[in-house]
Amino acid sequence: MIFVGGLGRSGTTLLERMLGEVPGIAPLGEVVHLWERGVNHDEPCGCGQRFAVCPFWRRVGLRAFGGWSPGLADRILTLRNRVDRTRHIPALAVRRCGVGLSGYTRAYSRVYEAAAQVAARPVVVDSSKHASLAFCLRTSPVVDLSVVHMVRDPRAVAHSWLRQVRRPEDGTPMARWRPWRTATHWFVQNLAFELLAHRGGRVLRVRYEDLLDDPRTVLSALLAALGLPSGRPPAPYGGTGNGFLAAPTCLDTGPAPAPSALGDRHGDWPQGGTGAAPGGQGYGAGRDGAPGAGSGVSASGRGAVPGGHGYGAGRGGAPWAGSGATGSGTGAVPGGRGYGVGRGVVPGAGNGVSGTGPGAGAKSGGSGDGLGFLRPGVVRLSVAHTCAGNPMRFRSGPLELTRDDSWREHLPRRHRWLVTALAWPLMLRYGYRVRDQRAREGAAASWLTAGMPASGCR
Repeated sequence: MIFVGGLGRSGTTLLERMLGEVPGIAPLGEVVHLWERGVNHDEPCGCGQRFAVCPFWRRVGLRAFGGWSPGLADRILTLRNRVDRTRHIPALAVRRCGVGLSGYTRAYSRVYEAAAQVAARPVVVDSSKHASLAFCLRTSPVVDLSVVHMVRDPRAVAHSWLRQVRRPEDGTPMARWRPWRTATHWFVQNLAFELLAHRGGRVLRVRYEDLLDDPRTVLSALLAALGLPSGRPPAPYGGTGNGFLAAPTCLDTGPAPAPSALGDRHGDWPQGGTGAAPGGQGYGAGRDGAPGAGSGVSASGRGAVPGGHGYGAGRGGAPWAGSGATGSGTGAVPGGRGYGVGRGVVPGAGNGVSGTGPGAGAKSGGSGDGLGFLRPGVVRLSVAHTCAGNPMRFRSGPLELTRDDSWREHLPRRHRWLVTALAWPLMLRYGYRVRDQRAREGAAASWLTAGMPASGCR
């Protein structure tokens, strides 16, 4: 799974939503707030429905815990107060695990696994931001963690946290922080992510300013560094062929546990079924969109795409197809590295050399890099099932990508220098100038280039 961290209101949510448009990735919002805001307070999902009636989260709860319950949420919140705090980061960094940590991380792993299964996407993104949760998840033996560390000029962050923003859920104002508090939290959180990288965690840094200036380049490099070439969807769980860095390694196939239980039974997703895509490094979706494929030399069935690097979408399910030397069956899209959608499959594919079958086809003018949702200065967002986070999570349709640099005119000079005085060491590390308020021209790339080994991630 991918964890997006950093101190900011909109940057982490924007990056999560953009990642969520990539085939095979599902955005979940700030899962750290799921227990209180979702389960206990029944706040709306990003799709607009209340958490309790959202079909996606209802299925996630049933698959992970046998259903959501206030008792379960209260237990997780109690554990969070005990182990998931910034003051515990030094102990977590040296693996001095506190009492209850394993149960706490096991609950998150069940949510991630169930969400990936229900969404029929092997990768989930949690934009919970807090470095302490990333340290907690790193101790889990069953969570394959990659952290994307989002940074932004602390003066812009301070200006953002001074604004009065009302939550669309209930109209109540969001928290506001004084500049000294924002600067302190900015320094501590970013230093914690630096420590996580120093202790061997896989941490990739992205600057907000770079993402807004050139989203396609930054996102492509980030996906490649994560082991997710944007032109090829990842292998579904249980498939054969290329592995995938961020896919969880524990998958529950047993009966759903009782709401009071946080069991540790794990297994593999069932393989086979209608929609299998064998052949070489082919991947496929099983019955009703559940990933799972065999590795036979040949096979057939609705949605099968044999040959080469083919991907296939089965009956009712996953949005992957194409790229095989040959392809046939309902929903198959052969040719190039294109993606196609068949009967009942989530849309958003294309860019193949050719395509056949219901719902399949090639999108003219596309680049074939899997980032067709990006246009110059605009990103097109689909509806996302995000349980909590910035109000941006409710946005869908085209969204203009423009940098918010209003702090340069509206942040008082005394606040500007106070923030600089508290945060300047990391500001310089991330390429932000102290005096002229401008990011250094030609500064070293703050997001890692494609192909960077895990040992080089910082």
